[in-house]
Amino acid sequence: MDLATRDANAAFAELICADAQWLREEFDALIAASFSQPPAAPPSAPPRVPPPHGRTGPPGRHWLPPGAPASTSPLPPPGQRRQRSPPASLPTPGSQATICSPAAP
Repeated sequence: MDLATRDANAAFAELICADAQWLREEFDALIAASFSQPPAAPPSAPPRVPPPHGRTGPPGRHWLPPGAPASTSPLPPPGQRRQRSPPASLPTPGSQATICSPAAP
């Protein structure tokens, strides 16, 4: 933007802002034309349905009554439990890793 354009823009802004009453009337007219009515209120939420079986927790959660066990599934005997390990990864090409294989009989 050159100096002449800048001066013209400044002169135009001064002209527009010189009459505060006219500026307010124009602004109000623009707003009235753009926004004829206030926006509609959002729809209300559907009514809450009481939880089944006397539960009081949030929907989708299954709350246990006080004193109930956390799990009712039977556990295997201590000798039959096993801990899982992460999956084995194969060496990438060019790496020095080797894959161990079972010893030959």
